[in-house]
Amino acid sequence: MNTKNRSKSVVIISTIISKIQIILGGLLILIFTISLIGLIDAPDTFSLIIEIILLILSVFLLYKGINRGKLIKLFKNYVQRLSTDCTHSISLLADNTGTSVDVVKSNLQKMISKNYFLNAYIDEKRNCIVFPQAGETEPTVSSESSAADSDVEYQTVICKGCGAENKIPIGSTRECEYCGSLLE
Repeated sequence: MNTKNRSKSVVIISTIISKIQIILGGLLILIFTISLIGLIDAPDTFSLIIEIILLILSVFLLYKGINRGKLIKLFKNYVQRLSTDCTHSISLLADNTGTSVDVVKSNLQKMISKNYFLNAYIDEKRNCIVFPQAGETEPTVSSESSAADSDVEYQTVICKGCGAENKIPIGSTRECEYCGSLLE
C-alpha cells in the first residue's frame, strides 16, 4: 500500500470497523432482549449461559466501537489544532482541549500506534509531537536559500484525508504532514 494514503486508509477502515461494532453490538442486545423474553416461560441452564455470553459479547462490541469512534473524532480534533500550531506542543494541545498533558500524550500514543499519524513520534524533551516530513511542507530559512524562498508563494490547503491545514508552494503537490495524503 502506498504510504501517502496509509494513514487516511487506516482512519477510514477504523471508522467502518467502529460502525460495524456498534451495529453488531446493538443487534446482539436486541437478540438478547427478544430471546430473554422467551426464556421467562421455560428457563434452562444452557439457554441462560448462552444469554449471558450474548450479553457480554454485545456490551464488549458496543464498548469497543464507541471507544474507537471517540478516538477517531479526537484524532480529527487534534489534527485541526496541531495544524495551526507550528510547535506541535502537547502542553498547548492539552490547554486547548481542556485535558491534562498526560491524557493528551496517552491519546497521541494510541493514535500513533494505530497508524493514524504517519511516521510521527512524541519528543519527550521538547514535549511535542514530531512529524518527520514536516520540513517538506514548510519553508526553510537559511542564509543560502532565503533569497530563493522569498520568491516562492505558498498557499494554505486543507487536507481531504484528515482536515489539517498545510502550507504548500502554489502549483505544487506535497504530502500532508499529518496523514500523508496527497495535497494539490
